[in-house]
Amino acid sequence: MQYNIDMELTELQSTLRRNIVEHLHTLSSADEQLQYQRNVPFVNVTVELICMWFDDSYHPEDKDFMAAFSAQELIAMARFNQLFDNVLESGALREETPQIEDLIKTPEWKYLMQEAAQTLESFERNNDS
Repeated sequence: MQYNIDMELTELQSTLRRNIVEHLHTLSSADEQLQYQRNVPFVNVTVELICMWFDDSYHPEDKDFMAAFSAQELIAMARFNQLFDNVLESGALREETPQIEDLIKTPEWKYLMQEAAQTLESFERNNDS
């Protein structure tokens, strides 16, 4: 799925945008998360998904990151980031980081997947206008 917005982006900004969209897409899909685990069985995909969002993808303080998204998209991502942080603070990940096969069955992670899908929808709505 291709997402375009009506602004000129540098190559770096386009990459930042593509990475966020791809990561949100993965976070919104249990099937993609399970496929990811099948493709890299030697890693804990739960840890990967968390680190990819907080360490690799979401950088709202970076000027190139900010320039890659509309104000509406930045608000949606900030909301999602807070929700993601809240899920991590909930009981789902308190003790030991569960394998993705177990995590996707929890109410907290199901909620996170729904919120990732809603955040993606804000990107699509922005592109339709």
